[in-house]
Amino acid sequence: MNAIIAFAELKLTRDKVMDLLYRYFNIESIPEAKRFIKQGMQIEYPIIKLDEYLADRGYSYSEIQQFMRDNKVREVLGHEPDLADLSPVELERHFE
Repeated sequence: MNAIIAFAELKLTRDKVMDLLYRYFNIESIPEAKRFIKQGMQIEYPIIKLDEYLADRGYSYSEIQQFMRDNKVREVLGHEPDLADLSPVELERHFE
């Protein structure tokens, strides 16, 4: 999963990530690769960026966790792929 988050940080396309998963991580199943990509690029990476942004704004660890829980951030990101393209500022606004 860390590799996919790094790929997201590099702004690689999903197709490029699929290719890398096939070549270097021996993931040959398209559904499995799509699952990894969804989890890493669509859910985990935006959560990490939002978490960092909220911490920079002075939120405590428990306040960040409460924000994530109250707004069902993980669940919503899993169902709305376009949200992964938003900046942390835009994500915060979306979930407020």
